[in-house]
Amino acid sequence: ARGRGVTFNDHVIGAYDAAVIVKASNPIGNLTREQMRDLFTGAVQNWKEVGGPDAPVHLYSRHPISGTYLGFRELAMENKPYALHLKTYTNYTGLVQAVAQDENGIGYTTIALASSAGVKPVSIGGVAPSVESVNKGQYPYARFLRLYTDKANETPTAHDFVEFVQSARGQAIMTRMGFAPHP
Repeated sequence: ARGRGVTFNDHVIGAYDAAVIVKASNPIGNLTREQMRDLFTGAVQNWKEVGGPDAPVHLYSRHPISGTYLGFRELAMENKPYALHLKTYTNYTGLVQAVAQDENGIGYTTIALASSAGVKPVSIGGVAPSVESVNKGQYPYARFLRLYTDKANETPTAHDFVEFVQSARGQAIMTRMGFAPHP
């Protein structure tokens, strides 16, 4: 685009996020980014290594066919491979239900599902996963979603579509799809 002299309008429409969860009774409520990386890569295999009880860590992840599987690896694991002892799920609902039943489980889901019955969200470096912390750029396991249009040639249809996505109705759809809405 630069080579052709095209400049873009950059429209933030929401955010992709991955909220870390544990069973609600798990004493862990905050982890560092390094601890998270080490948990999901298998470098840490016992909760006592991160301030929890002397118990094995059980990892829950989205299935490798999921974009979230790759996204979480990028955001939380420095692109290192997942541990071999990983239980995978094709949807967040099944993953959340599994963590809710496992005292030693840890997984990730959307912020919207992180407060589901039986689980609790884990803060990362003292920052709780919330729509507010995502929109402020504070929560580390999130990235903004954008639509780009050609500044010089944005069509009325494209402009209307961007306005719709940014409207209350469009943001409600983004939320139902599991993304953090953008104010």
